[in-house]
Amino acid sequence: MNDRKKTRKKPDELKDKVYFITGASRGIGKAIALHLADKGAIIVVAAKTTRESDARLPGTIYATAREIEENGGQALAVALDVRDEQQIKAAIAQTIERFGRLDGIINNAGALYMSSLDSTRMKDHDLMHAVNTRAVDVIIQESLPWLKLSDNPRILNISPPIALHPGWLSFGYTRSKYAMSMATIGYAEQLKQYGIAVNSLWPQTAIDTSAVRNKLGGDATAALSRRAEFVALAAELVLTKPKEVTGQFFIDSQVIRSSGIRSVSRFRVDRKQPLLLDFFIGEPPQGKEGALSRVVWPDKNGWLPEENVAHLAGGESELVMLASEVGLYAVARVTQDADRYEGLIELSQLLAEQFNMNKHMTQITKLGGRKKPTYLLAISSL
Repeated sequence: MNDRKKTRKKPDELKDKVYFITGASRGIGKAIALHLADKGAIIVVAAKTTRESDARLPGTIYATAREIEENGGQALAVALDVRDEQQIKAAIAQTIERFGRLDGIINNAGALYMSSLDSTRMKDHDLMHAVNTRAVDVIIQESLPWLKLSDNPRILNISPPIALHPGWLSFGYTRSKYAMSMATIGYAEQLKQYGIAVNSLWPQTAIDTSAVRNKLGGDATAALSRRAEFVALAAELVLTKPKEVTGQFFIDSQVIRSSGIRSVSRFRVDRKQPLLLDFFIGEPPQGKEGALSRVVWPDKNGWLPEENVAHLAGGESELVMLASEVGLYAVARVTQDADRYEGLIELSQLLAEQFNMNKHMTQITKLGGRKKPTYLLAISSL
């Protein structure tokens, strides 16, 4: 079964539905706008950029709208600074005046500053919370009367799943994005009485956007990224789930993989490079430098290994599989109540069988003290 047949949607799922997308002049927002328009949706391109004044920030609302229209779609370009409540009111009013309806909101606009507490400027702090937090509330509030009239209303926040670990909460950026994610949980419960589905979507890896190129390592980081079209495809798949699916946090790769698509290598910026895990995936990084060091090789189809949890008497293990171009590796962190190497060897054998590593070798490293030691298992194929 080919990918197109497997993921084909009913013709009317997105056709003529009006989606209001913030930050749609470039990056992920633009990719989602173009993708949904290609599926028949009508797009409101809502962003601040009306003219290109900085070569590092290509794209405008008019360029995105024009590209949609040149491909046979319908679009409205609306200048919008999401920090301005009056501009939000005007943008929603323009949408209704032009199309007479509103079926979905995609809160994609975001502000990113990767800095520790002692180096965060308060103007950057305020910008992140104004864009990532406050704007979402205002946009949903202004859109609500019209969403209630839709036969299939949707809200999609581009925000990460919440993990209450001190390492995450030390970043102002994290707290601002988590506020958006908390809105997903709260509004999903509040708005389900109106049949409005509210969900969040987040990338598994770095995505090639202006923010990544300008603030997270430039071309070198972009080469370790997936294309924004990957997130756009996942957005379509989330938006076309039954409206009863609400209050959920989706990772783009998991959504796409579960749809039946077998290969996603075409979404890699550079197939000769590994992929960089997104900031919010895995353990909290130690600052910006730590966030840029977590690279993993995908398999031949472009998929990264999933995190698995395997249980063993006396404790549990967290397993990460690394499938590189030179071999298959597994790294498991195991917490044991007793110093039982026999159990660890048994676990390594089970994990090797799970991943068809018929011939394998295991190296066990003991970490921590005697009372509750932790072991690191490195399992590799021969």
